[in-house]
Amino acid sequence: MTKAFSALPRVDTLVLAGGNSRRMGSDKALLLWQGIPLLRRVAQVAAACTERVYILTPWPERYTDVVDPGWHLWRESAPHRGPLLAFQEGVARLQAEAIPPDWVLLLACDMPCLDEQVLWEWRHRLGSLPPEMVAALPKTQRGWEPLCGFYRLSQMHQLEAFLQTGGGSFQDWLSGIPTVVLPLWQAQMLTNCNVPADLEGANP
Repeated sequence: MTKAFSALPRVDTLVLAGGNSRRMGSDKALLLWQGIPLLRRVAQVAAACTERVYILTPWPERYTDVVDPGWHLWRESAPHRGPLLAFQEGVARLQAEAIPPDWVLLLACDMPCLDEQVLWEWRHRLGSLPPEMVAALPKTQRGWEPLCGFYRLSQMHQLEAFLQTGGGSFQDWLSGIPTVVLPLWQAQMLTNCNVPADLEGANP
C-alpha cells in the first residue's frame, strides 16, 4: 500500500521486544513465520502505515541483522519491568525527538497476523477524534488490547499521573482515561505467540 500521510496526524510506531520468552523456550522475536522473523514481520507492517519505526529492547544487538536501516533500535534501560513501564520509557524518548509524532502506535513484537489494511483504516480514524481522547485500540472479551493500539503523545501526562499513584496495569489505566474502541473484524489479527502452538496456529 502506498504511503499518503500528508493529511493525517503523524504516527510513529513503538515495538516492544523485551519479553523473556520463557514459555516459548527461545527468543520469540527471532522465530520464523513464513520465513520471516516475527520482529521483522511486525516492523515491516508498521513501516508500511506509519512514519517511523522504533524498537525498544534490552538487547538491540540481537536484532541488528533482522531490522532495516531506516528502523531505530533503542536499548531499554531495564529488562522485565512489564509493558506499561517499557511504554513509558518509549514515550519519553519519542517526546524528546526533534519531530515528535502526534500519535504512537504501540505493538508487541510477536504478532504475525497483523493486517496492514486494518492498521491503515484505524489510522485514518485518528484525525476525527476529539482532542481529549487519549487512546484508540481494539477491545475483546479479554479486555483492552493495549499492545495493538494508538496513543496520543500530548496526553501522556495522564500515564505519568497513573504511574505516580502506584498504577501498573494497562487495563486499569485504559479503563480510567478517554478511550475509543476500534472495530476488529478478525480476532486472529491480534494473535500473539507465547508458546510454540500459538505460532503453529497462526500459519495459514
